[in-house]
Amino acid sequence: MSIKEPATNIPSGLVDALLGYVIDPVRWDTFASELEAHREELANLEPRALLAALSQAEALAWQLKGQPELTMERAGCAFYLLDENGHVLEASQSTQEIEDYCWLENSELQFAEQQSQRSFNSGVNALLDQDHGQVLVELYSEQASARYGYLVHAEDLPAAFNLQNPDIYCGLLIANADSGQQIQGVLKSSFGLTAAEVGVCEQLSSGAQLKEAAKALNISTNTARNHLQSIFEKTHVNRQNDLLLMMTQLSVILSVIGAHGEDSHASNTAVYPPHQFVIASAGSDPRRIAYRQYGTGPQHVLYFHESLGTSRLLPGTDELATQLGLTLTAIERPGTGFSDELNHYDFNATAADAEQVMDELGIHTAMLLGFVSGGAHALAAAARLGERVQQVLLVAARGTKALSYAQSGTLASLRRHLTQQPWLLSTFFNILRSRASRETNRRLLLRVYGMVEHDRNFLDQHPHILDHIVDYTLESMTISGAGVVGEIRSFTNPAAVDLDNIKAPVTAWHGTADQVVEFESLQRELEGLEYAQRLFEDCGSLILYEYWPEILQFLATQSAEVAASP
Repeated sequence: MSIKEPATNIPSGLVDALLGYVIDPVRWDTFASELEAHREELANLEPRALLAALSQAEALAWQLKGQPELTMERAGCAFYLLDENGHVLEASQSTQEIEDYCWLENSELQFAEQQSQRSFNSGVNALLDQDHGQVLVELYSEQASARYGYLVHAEDLPAAFNLQNPDIYCGLLIANADSGQQIQGVLKSSFGLTAAEVGVCEQLSSGAQLKEAAKALNISTNTARNHLQSIFEKTHVNRQNDLLLMMTQLSVILSVIGAHGEDSHASNTAVYPPHQFVIASAGSDPRRIAYRQYGTGPQHVLYFHESLGTSRLLPGTDELATQLGLTLTAIERPGTGFSDELNHYDFNATAADAEQVMDELGIHTAMLLGFVSGGAHALAAAARLGERVQQVLLVAARGTKALSYAQSGTLASLRRHLTQQPWLLSTFFNILRSRASRETNRRLLLRVYGMVEHDRNFLDQHPHILDHIVDYTLESMTISGAGVVGEIRSFTNPAAVDLDNIKAPVTAWHGTADQVVEFESLQRELEGLEYAQRLFEDCGSLILYEYWPEILQFLATQSAEVAASP
């Protein structure tokens, strides 16, 4: 009797429902129904394939996370709410942008082109047949390029529409035209689409056929077809019409988000490299290790983030790293961002993760960069990797020994209470996660870094840096607080790390006014190693951001010196 090989193809209905749930969590019941419908298939599905698909969906969900509730008065998209006979009962206040395509006349929608009317009628009939879901509607005009909207059954409309009229049967939602740049960012950062693949998506969503898209992009039809196949694989969408529907849904959501962010400081425009995942196996259970890569240079750097950090590095890092000949791999630690937690979290376990990522990516040697608590993880990785490490740079960093509470002040007092009363630790970070928002995180960060006058002035002069820190602290808590809880416990009762195994030179950069990390304990730990230090007068922990280009230049220079040595 042969053993059945596990399947790797995820049922398309399940993928569609998963994407629908990401876009609108109110539709959780559809996803649950699909899980039940495909119960037997899921039993035979290869776990790594399912975990990879779920990881991409969660990365997409982050793009839509933390936005205010939508109301019809605040909607950034045009919409019409209709009864079962197609009569318009309610509409958005402004529909000027789509007047070339359709308009309202005596409670009836009128269309500029018969093609649009037929598409609309077909969509309404489809909803009547299936009594739920959403259907793509093609809109055409002689005066403008094609647009797409989608018909959504009343039960599937976002709850924030707060429908009061029981006669509303469905809604026609049409995104603003200016959401294109935001969609580019989502397609790149959530699905890992290349610029060429995004171009194909945009051409198709404007109504072009594949041959027309190829001509507009000055590529062959075969190349465009290859791009489309790659798009299908990355988005887990199997048909061109489904791709258009997904992009239209995203357009609507992003037009709302773009017009009505939580506050004027929200930083949603920066495009980061996509999350990627190494799927590690411990026994029979797979576990994902998330990372992002910046730059395309031949010299590799592994970046170890701070406690509430992630793999988000400063905007512009991708281009700067490439210019300097570097590739930075920023790994998210267990229980942080999109990396799954570990049952037994300690510095040696996270070092094993770093080794596995290097092995999976074919990185033979690398330099290590640790920031704040990431310094302990960088040192543990250097001890584990030995000759594979060329340089260790510690910036405002902690060592691997137990936390010292010699420092005075509110932050040190808080750390002391959290670590002395372990039951409080999880509760504290669960509350922090539940209350997390851009405004709340901004105030907390200003309070922590504002203890050092130099750092507070730096943030006042560079508000985009504060926006960046706010965004990645929010992303850090996407899944749980397990990562930061495990890390603090590791600093309370640290596992032994044999620093004698470190073969590479170690350099520490530290601010003389740092009130987050006590430098003296790190100095004592590094005694006996090949070690150098650089101090920054009156600076605190923000030297990583203030001197980021100089940090990367230092690593590039060290790389060149290593390459030149016999």
